[in-house]
Amino acid sequence: MKIYFVEVESSERQFFESELAEHELHFVSTLEEVEADAEIVSPFIYSRIDEPFLRGHAAVRLIATRSTTHDHLELESCAKRNVSMCIVPSYGDNVVAEHTFALLLAVARRLRESMSLEDDSRFSYEALRGFELRSKTFGIIGTGRIGLHTVRIARSFGMNVIAYDIRPRPEQAQELGFRCVSLGELLTASDIISLHANLNPSSYHILNREAFAKCRRGVVIINTARGKLIDTNALIEALEHGIVGGAGLDVLRGERVMRRRP
Repeated sequence: MKIYFVEVESSERQFFESELAEHELHFVSTLEEVEADAEIVSPFIYSRIDEPFLRGHAAVRLIATRSTTHDHLELESCAKRNVSMCIVPSYGDNVVAEHTFALLLAVARRLRESMSLEDDSRFSYEALRGFELRSKTFGIIGTGRIGLHTVRIARSFGMNVIAYDIRPRPEQAQELGFRCVSLGELLTASDIISLHANLNPSSYHILNREAFAKCRRGVVIINTARGKLIDTNALIEALEHGIVGGAGLDVLRGERVMRRRP
């Protein structure tokens, strides 16, 4: 089979070359470099598989994205052309949940401000005073695998955890010690809001001006999911007006700007 891998890191390439030695492998940086006779294409989240791409690659029979999310794939176009699709069902569950708390602790302890101090600046405990996590209300939007692992970490910090999901998980809530709530209650009750939802039409800009207006003043926003879950302009306004007290963002609306090109 002629397989094209797009946006592959060096360690990944070594693995694929070892495990798929019997196939013809090609490693490229962008979809534009994929030849028309490709039979399998393995993209990452920055490469959009759409109708024009499929039209120009009639030999493609499988799209194997190396991600859990699939919002970069036009599912209807793939189905219409009998192109099979597969995802990675479990991708970075532990590391993403842990990174959520790396960002939260950085905000809580004001690490960025501390590291940005000039050598001749006057140190002020008041200006750099953070807050502790214990007893804070931690609101989670999205209780999939990553969201549930984030619950476990939050509970270990002694936090009160509430969660919103379009498919509530009462059994997991009882087991892990969190409470399922509506989105409105989560917005009004949370000291910290952490995003772990998939990106789809119903979750696009789930945190917008109306949502921020319902939040507790000084709420902290953490996003390790997808950038478009947040209306960026609304977040900037909320930060400027003190509605949001801090934000830890691993993703942005224009996620391509975070990608390092070779």
